[in-house]
Amino acid sequence: MKKIIFLGFIFVFLLQNNALSLELKKTIRAEYIMGTIFTILVYSEEDNLTEKGINEAFKEIRKYDSILSNYKNDSEINTVLKDAYKKPIKISNELYDVINDCLFFSKLTNGKFDITIEPLVKLWGFKNKNFKKPTLNQINKIKKDIGYKNIILDPKYHTLYIKNKNVTLDFGAIGKGYAIGKAANILKLNGIKSAFIDSVSNQYYLGTPPNQPFWKVGIKDPRNEDKIIKTIEVKDKSVSTSGDYENYFFDNGIRYSHIIDPISGYPIKDSIASTIVCENSGYADALSTSFLLIDEKKQNEINKKLKIDYFVVFKNHDK
Repeated sequence: MKKIIFLGFIFVFLLQNNALSLELKKTIRAEYIMGTIFTILVYSEEDNLTEKGINEAFKEIRKYDSILSNYKNDSEINTVLKDAYKKPIKISNELYDVINDCLFFSKLTNGKFDITIEPLVKLWGFKNKNFKKPTLNQINKIKKDIGYKNIILDPKYHTLYIKNKNVTLDFGAIGKGYAIGKAANILKLNGIKSAFIDSVSNQYYLGTPPNQPFWKVGIKDPRNEDKIIKTIEVKDKSVSTSGDYENYFFDNGIRYSHIIDPISGYPIKDSIASTIVCENSGYADALSTSFLLIDEKKQNEINKKLKIDYFVVFKNHDK
């Protein structure tokens, strides 16, 4: 997963303090996982239920980190990739499901969402913070090792095969959202009805806060974090944001972001941030990146197909 703490974010938690019911206790815990801070807030009457639910939710997030991390040498994905280009390798149901969803979004976006993007991320210096603008020849050479069609899943035997031995997989555009969705399910199974899970750029809002019909979320101006552009009301929804302000560098006055188009090989330039609201946290995470890479027509097509609850894309007016 990406080892960065985002430098800014669009969302702000807007629960009013006077809304707290006397019967419900507020519990907050935070852990550093997947290169960011995960925070879980729960309102509940039962301390034992709350503690058990939060413990199991964080355990679930850590499990997905151990599966998806490309920074941990012993993660499942890194272990599998050592031999997956030689022959199909049996993988866990969890890894299979994540990769299968990634391929769904790759096809849905005509290749704009692509978890084989890592070599380009490294080339631009976003992997080790050694930022540099590569030459067109360097980009074209690296692009030979990019492409979701190199990933072959067998639905019968749950195996992964990689057609190009230089292909690596990076789940930074879906992993945190996916883990949050699984953690939210754990909270529900433990009887928790009011909770908030946050990983800075991804959130899930379970139920409603005490004495309120919805959670209130403010969408900030990506170029002015003190300005709230819109407030939305959510219940049992995931909210995700991606933007060019998260991880970037300047070269000759031009901002280059870590969000890179796998087809052109260059960072985004037409859009600067996007917000997605929908039930599925993994989908919200993947779409918040995808919508920065696709045009308005394709955004509307996907919105119609997936029935997204809300989305907004901020355009770049300083090109």
